Amino acid sequence: MADKGRLAVEQRAKLVLLYAETKSVTVTKRRFRQHFGTRWAPAKNTIYRLFRQFENNGTVLEPKRRRVSQVRSPENVEAVRVTMERSPTKSTRRAEAELGISGRSIQRILHSDLHLFPYKMTVLHSLAKREKGERRKDKDGDLCRRVV
Repeated sequence: MADKGRLAVEQRAKLVLLYAETKSVTVTKRRFRQHFGTRWAPAKNTIYRLFRQFENNGTVLEPKRRRVSQVRSPENVEAVRVTMERSPTKSTRRAEAELGISGRSIQRILHSDLHLFPYKMTVLHSLAKREKGERRKDKDGDLCRRVV
């Protein structure tokens, strides 16, 4: 059983039954203590809240609360997509400043919604014809440059 914390479902149900039977917070607390063998009983606001919840919803379980993402709305996802399509090399910091969306939210949109992943551009120089001739293979077959 929960002690001075969250009430177990059995405790919640018993509280509602006791209060419905007696309509007295004091008697409900007393019977709760006797039934569960504890010195602690829920506060009167808890009893009232659980009873109202049971009357309104028909349950003593806490409703699951899902937060609706306000930043990753379809409009913002589309704005980030258009911005990145127009300028693929644009940094998330610059997009953040232009769109007024936090940097972490832009990263979430790019990663989760648009399936785009950050990477660093690597600039490789190309070999001139003269350098291609200077390359040679060592005895293991690996390409190497001649050190002069």
